[in-house]
Amino acid sequence: MQTSHGNKFTLGIYGDGQLARLLALNAQKQKLSILVYSLNTKASPCRHLCPLHEGKSWTDKKSFIDFASRCETIILENEFVPVEYLL
Repeated sequence: MQTSHGNKFTLGIYGDGQLARLLALNAQKQKLSILVYSLNTKASPCRHLCPLHEGKSWTDKKSFIDFASRCETIILENEFVPVEYLL
């Protein structure tokens, strides 16, 4: 899938637990490009499924913005992202 400006569409999953793993598995079936935000890439349940973006913390604004800039759409897998980051 491509965006209207020709770049590859990337689905971002903010969180890397079991729900993120299930989302990534299903997104792969739909042939979507996936990027998962993870605090511990070595222990992530998603580590063998798709690229991981290693963040410093769930509330680190710079890490979140860097992650978000690489995705067209983001799914929140956890409740830790500060709501003001989404505005």
